Amino acid sequence: MNNLLFKSMNNFDITYSDGTIDTVKRVTRTKLKDLIVLQQKLLYFFLTHNANVGACVADDACWSVIETTSKLLAVVGDGAVKLELLEDNLEQLSNIFFTTSTPEEIAQYTNIGKMIEAETWYKPSLISQLHQLNYRGDSGEAIKKMTQEQPEVPTL
Repeated sequence: MNNLLFKSMNNFDITYSDGTIDTVKRVTRTKLKDLIVLQQKLLYFFLTHNANVGACVADDACWSVIETTSKLLAVVGDGAVKLELLEDNLEQLSNIFFTTSTPEEIAQYTNIGKMIEAETWYKPSLISQLHQLNYRGDSGEAIKKMTQEQPEVPTL
């Protein structure tokens, strides 16, 4: 499977616990570099927590990256992503920030070394899909470098 090819999208919806919906659109070019680095850090957390979304969300350093990422996201109508209405929705947090793979697909690749070297890769997060990021290529290479250089992800 070519990970550069996936359905092109212009936005995605977030449904909050109170029933409201926000539509996330692409960030501006000036925010894209920061978004790429943050997405790579989130993927690193995801892999180093053995694809355990709950552990990622519980990790204060990872949650800080989620908060920073959500502040960069552009919401239709100039709103902001309401994390306080998402923090208990692990499925939606996973889809937005980590991967759109199902838990069954995730269970197949839970070792960071195996995942980085594997021909198969998690499906990109909604953020990565929306911004057409090279989820496996650039992010995979950045994660390899992070795991070699430092045992822990730096906090922002």
